[in-house]
Parts: sequence; structure tokens; C-alpha cells
Amino acid sequence: MHFYARDRARLDVVVFTNNDFYNVPLTQYDFELGNLFASTFSGKPESGEREILSLPGFEWTSRIPGVATATLSDPGNWLPPYRNRSYPNHRSVIYPPGGGPLVHFTEVGNDIARLNEAVERAGGITLSQHNAFKLSGHPVEIGLELTSGWSNYIAARPQLFHAPLNNGARLGFTANGDTHRRAPGLSGALTGIYAEELTAESILDALRSRRCFATMGSQIFLDTRAGDAMMGAATKATDGSITLTLHAIGTRPITHARLVRNGEVIHEVKSDGRHELKATYTDDGLSRGTHWYYWRVAQSRPGPVLPGNLMPAHGHLAWSSPSWVVVE
Repeated sequence: MHFYARDRARLDVVVFTNNDFYNVPLTQYDFELGNLFASTFSGKPESGEREILSLPGFEWTSRIPGVATATLSDPGNWLPPYRNRSYPNHRSVIYPPGGGPLVHFTEVGNDIARLNEAVERAGGITLSQHNAFKLSGHPVEIGLELTSGWSNYIAARPQLFHAPLNNGARLGFTANGDTHRRAPGLSGALTGIYAEELTAESILDALRSRRCFATMGSQIFLDTRAGDAMMGAATKATDGSITLTLHAIGTRPITHARLVRNGEVIHEVKSDGRHELKATYTDDGLSRGTHWYYWRVAQSRPGPVLPGNLMPAHGHLAWSSPSWVVVE
């Protein structure tokens, strides 16, 4: 799978995240073996080989009861038939090369605070997963998974991703294959990362700073800014006006781009069918407070809707991480 990620999908960064508990627990041995493979494949490549950074991690696989009177620690919520209308509260856990602990949710009473504490001590981060989750608000939670090999989550439930931002959360946008198949990097979802070096320190810093964007699997280029501030950053607009810019280079012709402010589309740019699109929009008359923006870019030839986790490898959509504008 590492060879596939590097040589077929041509990824720069990969994380293989086995479930901490999927009918049976992930063993410490298998977790450590995965970390060993990650370490082995990272670093200076041999002559003629591409460099790839593989980081250790796992998938926290807890579920939250959908009934107010049910307890979080009730094992009946965790496995089929999933009592109390429980729903997933999974996290992609990503550690620096030194690794971190395997925290089985079944061993800590399904308490995500215990996970967050362990991840923080190890210098790691977490990302939301799927189209149902409950955020904890902890600083290690740095991103929202908008789409995966299973489906385009933000298209089906945009309010799920907009609501935390409207409530003050500052989270980046990511996309992860979650394939359960042997096709890492070609499973209908990718995260683009702005980092100065292909090192764990630089990659994790970029993700924490939300210098990242989500795509449905195509290696699209996105550069979006609010004023001079890059995507993921915050800036001030003392006069109630901000200029938003987009530079996109597609893997096939771009059809249009839409600018979203505080969860609503406020501007659309049509493309002339070229692979490259540049757009500028000035939003003025803004009220005092914090506003957030992101761009959604669409390419030609949308992929078909397939069952299960069989999203087309090179999907047509991309979303920049939000920019935050503070009007004083």
C-alpha cells in the first residue's frame, strides 16, 4: 500500500489509520507494525524513487448515543445493532514520527477527552470523519472531513459543517479516502497541504494552521486569500470591506467557482472552459464581528454516484479551507 501511494497515486504524504476497534480491537502489535512501515518508507528515498512522508496514526471509532437518557459508556451503543440510535463520532488520529498511544475507545469508557489528552501529549492532531460527528472543541481537533471514499458529505449536509464555524470554531477542510480498499490516494478524496518542506513538522504545522484544502480526489491547485491572508488564517477589516481572491488550476477544465460567506453563497464565477481560473471579489458593508469565507471550485465531468465506498478516483470538486475576517 505504501508503494501504491507513492508510485501509483503519487502522494507526498500518507497516513494509514486502522480502526481502534472494528468488531475486534486493533492489537498493539499491528499498530506498532503499521508505525514501523510508516517509519521505513519515510525519509531519503533511494536513487530514482519519489520521496514520501508516511505518518503513524489510527481511527478512533466511537459512537455517540442519539437518545438523551442513554449513557455514553453503555457498550450497547458501540456494536450492531447500535442501541440508543447511536451515531459515529470517529476521528482520524495523526501522530508525529515518534508515534503516540493506541487509545481504544472501549477501554476509556468512550470518553473522547481521554483521547484528546493522549493526542496532545504526543504532539498529534485529529480530524472529524463521516457525515455525523460531535465535536469536542479541543485544540487537537484541527479539521473537518468534507468528503471521503464513501460520499460527498458537505453536499448532503452542508449545515453539519457550517454550524460549527457559525458558532466560532476555526477548523480547516480536509478530505480522506477512508477506503477500506487497497487504493490509497485514488479513492475519491484528497487533502492538499501548503507546507514549505516535506517534513512531519512542516506538514503538521500547515494542518494546524489550516493551510489545507479538500478535493474529491483530483490533484487540483487552490490558492485563496482574504486580503493578504492565506486560506485558514484570520485578518482584520477595519472599514467593513474585504477583497477575496481565488487562483485555481484544475486537472481538467474548470466550470465555475462559488464563494461562501457564513454558510451562504454570495458570488459565483463562470469559467470559459480553461484549466486555470482567477477571480477577485470585494465584499463590503460587512457588519461588526467575525465572518468566514471559503471557495468551492467545480471541474467538468462530474463522477457518477456509486454504492458503498466506491467514489470515483478523480472527483470534480474542491473546497478551500475557510478564511476569517474580523470587522471592528
